Amino acid sequence: ATGGGSLGFDLGSSDGRDATSSLAWLKLARFGAVAVASLSAMTALAWKVYNRLSALEDGREEMQGQLQRLAGELNATKSILTETLRRPILSKGEGLSSLDFKQPRSGLVSSNSISAGLGALGTRVWKLVLTGGPCAGKSTALARVKNFLQNHGFFVATVSEAATFLHNNGIHFYPKEALMFQHAVTSTQRDHETRIFRFCCAMARSENCPAVMLCDRGLQDGRSYCSEEEWMSVLKHVGLPQNEDEIRKRYDAVFHMVTAANGAEEFYTKMENGKQVRYEEPAQAIELDMKLQNAWRGHPRHYILKNKGTFEDKLKSIISLMCSLLGIPQTKKRPVKFTLKRMPTVFPAHGLDNMSRSIFEKTYIKLPPESNMDKKNEVEPLMMFVRARIQQTIGRAPAESTLGIKSFILKCTKMEGSQKIESTRNLSRREYEEYLRFADPVRMTVRQDRIQFTYENQFYEIVEYLEPRRNPPLLLLNVYVGEDTKKKLGVPDVPKFLEVDENVTESPYYSAHTLSQKPTGDSSQTLDLLRSATV
Repeated sequence: ATGGGSLGFDLGSSDGRDATSSLAWLKLARFGAVAVASLSAMTALAWKVYNRLSALEDGREEMQGQLQRLAGELNATKSILTETLRRPILSKGEGLSSLDFKQPRSGLVSSNSISAGLGALGTRVWKLVLTGGPCAGKSTALARVKNFLQNHGFFVATVSEAATFLHNNGIHFYPKEALMFQHAVTSTQRDHETRIFRFCCAMARSENCPAVMLCDRGLQDGRSYCSEEEWMSVLKHVGLPQNEDEIRKRYDAVFHMVTAANGAEEFYTKMENGKQVRYEEPAQAIELDMKLQNAWRGHPRHYILKNKGTFEDKLKSIISLMCSLLGIPQTKKRPVKFTLKRMPTVFPAHGLDNMSRSIFEKTYIKLPPESNMDKKNEVEPLMMFVRARIQQTIGRAPAESTLGIKSFILKCTKMEGSQKIESTRNLSRREYEEYLRFADPVRMTVRQDRIQFTYENQFYEIVEYLEPRRNPPLLLLNVYVGEDTKKKLGVPDVPKFLEVDENVTESPYYSAHTLSQKPTGDSSQTLDLLRSATV
């Protein structure tokens, strides 16, 4: 009777029909409770099945990626062997394309007939992590590395930091459920990596080019914010292997940038773009940095980049390590520059790798004092510009422009003390368009058509200025020589298919910054500069 009363029934009533009705309702209520419990159990089981399927999907993607890498390497080996076997039948001075055996025997092939080049790397897809402590320079390094790899014929996709992605969409750490946020970060990172890696594999197959998935932090970073027991719980919850070595194996290399708080204390800041983005004191930043290093310790390609020398030295170290890992010739940052008589119509059948073509649009920015767009420092920038890159081809001849992949960056050069600091970061389309509102009124937008390729282990870049327009068009050739090269490069050292005029490396008139100046009635000096640039 007490149980019935708790349900709002009076089982002690003299009316038998009331008692029967009450018992029926009691049975129905008990049945409902059992049904709810069963549904809860089924829901829990469904989540377990989902997480298990997600783990299997990750495993399938990993296996698929390994098979694609192996296939790419086998294709590259087949190409080299085929070319080697055919070479004895050629007489001295003749060339035969390993990509198209119907090419003429002159050693040159038309730019319209070059098919997708296999190159030394085939179609391998690399998974790389860029991580580090607070204020280590990751944003600038990501933008620099992405641009460098794109220049060398790689398709590059970035995986944004999962925690930042969640913060920007209203999901934050919840103290009452400490691991709930880490569950969200880890599952988001896993899902983003899976889908972006799948896209990279498709692009590598379609364009027959190497590809890189560049991760802003990796899954193992989460270990730095949890105890070992909690981290195992997180991995189990999201359906990942409860084995840290297996998590590390997902990536080909890990580049750790040490926080500025350790070795470059004067550059450590909690502010970025006028907003507080860090809350760690220097000692806390160093402690977190060491936790991140320990989390990745054991990976066979775990590189620690310390604060030795300038920040530019730190970036050069990353680029150098990337070159060694990916088989890219290491070159000096500043090229040797020549004027070019005409755009080449033929390219060599042998020794040509990783050709790409892109349109660059560079707009110089002049921010008003009251602007909130860039308040990272109080120092007035020496130069600031935004740049759009529209990648037309990867691994294909210049005439085959089909892709139209767009990316945007902001670059700012400032003097801090005696050190010139260049900071670069990737922008969204919306951020890029916002900066365009502050275009410098005394400068024009510079549009360039750039063709980039490696020939006989040397990196070349042909630059045609589309705007400001000249008649005849201004054509430049940038030659990036090796780091150890001491010989001064001259006209005779340039391959014959590139018809150059003169070395203009030291001339200030051939820089985009100079050419962007608008001629005015009061600025005869600017007109002289622009005329000189076309001589």
